[in-house]
Formats: sequence, C-alpha cells, structure tokens
Amino acid sequence: MNIDVFGLGYVGSVILAGLASEGNKLYGIDIDPSKLALINQGEPPIDEPKLGELMKSNMGNINARPSFKEDYIQSKIGFICVGTPFKEGIGLDFQYIYRVIDSICIKLSEETNFSESNPYLIVIRSTANVTLISELEDYIETKYGLMNNGKVVLVLFPEFLREGSAIADFFDPKSICIYSCRTHSDYVQKILSNIFHWNNPMFTDMGACSQIKLLSNSWHALKVAFTNETSQILKEIGVDTSKTFEVFCQDKKLNISSSYLNPGFSYGGSCLTKDLSGLISLGNEVGIKTPLLEGIQKSNDVYIARVSDDINQINPNLVIFFGISFKALTDDLRASPFLLLANKVNSKSNNILIVDDIISSKLKESSLSRGNQILLGKLRANIISTEEFAKLNIKDSRNLVLVVCHQQYLKLVEGLTLVDYKIINLTTKKLHTEDENSYSYV
Repeated sequence: MNIDVFGLGYVGSVILAGLASEGNKLYGIDIDPSKLALINQGEPPIDEPKLGELMKSNMGNINARPSFKEDYIQSKIGFICVGTPFKEGIGLDFQYIYRVIDSICIKLSEETNFSESNPYLIVIRSTANVTLISELEDYIETKYGLMNNGKVVLVLFPEFLREGSAIADFFDPKSICIYSCRTHSDYVQKILSNIFHWNNPMFTDMGACSQIKLLSNSWHALKVAFTNETSQILKEIGVDTSKTFEVFCQDKKLNISSSYLNPGFSYGGSCLTKDLSGLISLGNEVGIKTPLLEGIQKSNDVYIARVSDDINQINPNLVIFFGISFKALTDDLRASPFLLLANKVNSKSNNILIVDDIISSKLKESSLSRGNQILLGKLRANIISTEEFAKLNIKDSRNLVLVVCHQQYLKLVEGLTLVDYKIINLTTKKLHTEDENSYSYV
C-alpha cells in the first residue's frame, strides 16, 4: 500500500521505517532538508535503537521529499505526525497540523480519483483535544469543500511510543491501538487493520480517543513521582526500597490492576485515610517532603466539597441520601465520604433524609456501635429504611435532590415517578437512563 507520512521527527520516522518493513511504499514529507537527506540515504534523523537498521534495510520502500505535491504518488492514507506543543495560556498549539491539512487539501482539490467510496484518510497521530477533529472538518469543508463530498475522512489515531523502545512498542500487539472518526468507520477499520495487522485497531469514542494519551502519560508521571517520594521515606528508615516495591508489585488484584480506576466518588474508610496519614507522618519525622502524598487527601476533600457545592447550587427543598456507610452492605461510618458530604449539605440548612437499611435497623435494635453513633451525631434522627421511604409522599415534591451513594439503591431511585427532581449519582455504575434530571460523576 502507498502511505504518506507528514512530519519526519520522532513519531514520523518510526512509522516510516516500521510500515516500510511491512512491504508498504512510504512517502515522507518534511520541510527540513537535512532530515530528507538522511532518510533518503537510509539514515535515521533521530537516535533510536533499531531504527537505523530498519530504515537502512528498507530503503527501497522509502521516499522522502519536501512537498506533498512534488512527485505526487496517489495514496489512500496520510499520517500527520507533526508537533502540537503546549503553550501557556493557549493549550495545545495546532498550527502545524493546520499547515499540513492545507498542503494536503490543496493537492487533493486537484485530484479526481477520490470519492465517498474511495476517500483519502487523513490520520492524526499528533496529540489532540476533544474538539480538534470537528474543528478540522469544519475548516476543510469551509475552505476546500472536501468533507461533504466524501473525498476526505479525518481520523484520530493516537500513538504510544516510548523513546528508547519505540520500535518494540510500534510492533507490540499488546499496545493500545485505538482510533475514532465521525464517518466511514467501516472503511477506516478496513484500511487500518490492513496496515496494522498485528494490532487490530479498535474504534472508540472520540472523547476517550482524544484524551487517552494525556491520561496515560499523566498516570505514568504520577507513578514515577509516587515511587520516588515514598521510596525516599523507606530509604531514610533503613528499608530496602527495591525489595519493598518488588513485593508491592506482586499484588495484581489491587496494586497493579484496574482496581480503583473506576470514576465515582471520594475514598473513605479507616485504612486508606489512616495509612496515608501514617506515611506522611513518617516522612515528616525523617525530614522528607511529601507534596504528592499530602495532595491526595486534599484532592479527596476538594471532591467532596465540589459535590456539596453542586447540590447547594440547586437550592433543594429536600435532599435524600441513599446509603451513608463507608461501603455498601456494612455499618462502618469511619471516614465515610458520604457522611462527610451529608454533614456539609446539612450545614447549609438543607432538609435531608438518609435511606440506609443497615444503619436504620441497627439504630432501632440499639446495636449500632457507640463509635458509629458518635460519627452520625444529630443525623441519627434523619435515618430511615427503604420501607419507611416507600411511605413518604414525595411524588409531587418540588426541588428534590436524590443522592445515590450505594449501587443497591439505583433501581429504587430509577423506578420513582417524580415531578421536580435531580439525581446525583455517586456510584461507579451509570444510571440506566440518564437525562437532564440526573448528574453522574462517572
């Protein structure tokens, strides 16, 4: 297959050599004459292990030139790999992508071989944001008229190459390989699956596709900072850091897994809060600054405050919480984020009720521990059971807010017929039906 690559820097040169080694004909375009000269001699423009030998051995399938129009050879697809630098006060700077788009569209405007059944795929491999593709589509249609007639299809296809292991990452069948487009998804799937046959590219939502790279790299940065900050504490107290993290990484159920990576509400309970505080305290004792660890609790508290503000802005006549304990199906109220939230909401003079069958039952049986009773404080009078809730006349209540904290109450809330209400979903599970009356943090 003939393939164009726009921008022959780090990402572009790896794509150029990698796809050329698969028997494709690669046409690289870059404005830097020194890069072009090196590539056309079989030399890589960057230092990257194995890139040079891959480029040298596939010289016959690579041609680099300064312009898309120069010595034009028809291709089905072009990968845009130019930089999108971050600028303070602006965000990602897409000027180089727009320049490439112009050069492509000027040439394609002269061509008659592209149509809705055989469009040219412009594939963005550069870092993007959620609105880039729609903005580019509007730009291309307004300036060149190539979108509505189907001659051009825009695709977002983020790359996940690491310097020093880019070739291995490129050919790794386990690496993330996702794309998104607003039209021609079957056609795009066919072309990309043919080119990246070892990795089975998967279609995904445009928002997720645009943000997954930023999210992934921020997560990696967080892990590095966490490991370094905590290892310094361990080192100062004479603990073998390598051995400790070796043991840490053996836990594939919680530590090295997808656990806790489900958006929902703030964490709570005795263990997380106590042990986090203990590690911070240990750092203070040995003189190690812990800005990351200290920021964890601050972030958690800010989240609770944010939801409280969201509820108070509604100015409700009644707020009903469904579940109040730290975890569902327990009576543990220690550092319960839902109880903290209820207290914040209650402090604003809102009328609140709390539906929690376990807490309600234990209060009636006088079996709720003294510690939990102290934590509940004055809110003990606000606790009711689902049976008592069913007897309430709230059908015609005005400005009602329902806060779902535990998943077992989702069906109950979804089954209600109400007039003037808002649902605040704090669980990690989406509501069965979401409309303008519901707000989810998922």
